Amino acid sequence: MKESIRLITRTTWIIIPILLFSIYSCERDNSKNQESIDQTTKELGAKGVWSYLPAGSPAKDVVGPYTFMTISDVGNWTGTISGSVDDFGEGVVHSSGPWYYKGTVPFDSATVNGKTGRLVISVYGSRPNANAKWEGTWVIIDAKGDLAGLQGQGTWEGPGWQGDPKVPGEVNYSGSLHF
Repeated sequence: MKESIRLITRTTWIIIPILLFSIYSCERDNSKNQESIDQTTKELGAKGVWSYLPAGSPAKDVVGPYTFMTISDVGNWTGTISGSVDDFGEGVVHSSGPWYYKGTVPFDSATVNGKTGRLVISVYGSRPNANAKWEGTWVIIDAKGDLAGLQGQGTWEGPGWQGDPKVPGEVNYSGSLHF
């Protein structure tokens, strides 16, 4: 019995330092990995202009006080995010005045901080009436090529398209990006 207790005690004194060393080594390796991740993650402020023109008349459907529209635009983003787009979405206008828009902005080739790739942004916006400015949000939902891993979100605001087929609508965007 005494021999068994001695064996357990010796084994314990051998195993505990090995376990402590292993735990310490893992923690140290994890902190190095975190430092490496922190050095590769780059936070960028984003700002610029999104300009667009309708690509034809929107398809409309009126149901009660609501007008539903399927919309497509030809656009261009300048600034931190730059590139040409053929965006599309759905709009709803209530007869009492408010307008709402939900759209997708796909870039076949966008440039961000000198890197190029495919980028898809989702946008949501509204305005209280036809004469008010648009206000909304944007979020990156997909990034490929050199932009793989890019994430970002922000807001946009401005008058938007005013009805003249020769004058693009414009809104300003801002937000943050990180790779």
